[in-house]
Amino acid sequence: MQSSFRYRNVIEKMLTFLLTFGLQVEAHNLADQEKRKPDTEYVMEDGRLSLPNGILHNGELWKVGDWVHIQNPNDVSKPIVAQIYRTWQDGEGQKWVNAVWYYRPEWTVHQYEKHFYPNEVMKTGQYRDHHIDEVMDRCFVMFFTRYSRGRPRGFPPDKEVYVCEARYNEEKYKLNKIKTWASCLPDEIREKDYEMDLFDAPRKIKKLPSPIKHLLKEDAKETDDLPKPTWGVENAPPVVGAVHKRPREENVSITVLRISFSHSAINTTQ
Repeated sequence: MQSSFRYRNVIEKMLTFLLTFGLQVEAHNLADQEKRKPDTEYVMEDGRLSLPNGILHNGELWKVGDWVHIQNPNDVSKPIVAQIYRTWQDGEGQKWVNAVWYYRPEWTVHQYEKHFYPNEVMKTGQYRDHHIDEVMDRCFVMFFTRYSRGRPRGFPPDKEVYVCEARYNEEKYKLNKIKTWASCLPDEIREKDYEMDLFDAPRKIKKLPSPIKHLLKEDAKETDDLPKPTWGVENAPPVVGAVHKRPREENVSITVLRISFSHSAINTTQ
């Protein structure tokens, strides 16, 4: 009886192994099939050709998930911070990226006493198409829980690294803290992570007053309607945002960022 039980147990384990191995082989076969597909297989309904492997431009490969600076026709000194979501080619062979914009504080509408981290940006709902020539260079955006602890490993020190804590709702002119950073990223990289070079100790990062606080009108009142940003050319962020004196909302961020959890709370060898 006991030997029969052991025999069935061995058979079950063998079947489980074969099933798992078979699924792995099938997955590899499907991946190989995808790689062998001609480019025409990736043509979208509107005739655009998806470029899932990225775009080679000016000697660099630009792909989904990359953080970039994009030309800002309203102010060349303040490029648009963005993350690439799609890469594609039009019918004339021109290459494009679709990227989500991250606003600088001075492009938003907010309460005049609001404070921001140095180099802070806010995720928007703006997903815009840009010709690859509009991509200027690389940058990086870190979630605020990691920004005080280190920097991306191997990222060039001469490139800008930004910090993000909130989403910006352009219809309601409202900032909301981001609960889960992964929800802000493209599906292709959502499960991936980057290694970090940690600082010797977490850094205190003091928030600064709004860069457009001076735009508050002298006769501003708490009962005023929300002001509107000033717009410039199309396919660009506002020339400048606006500030108001309306009552603060409950979701007001603290003025100093200091993450107190231990080094073990962040996996730096992923």
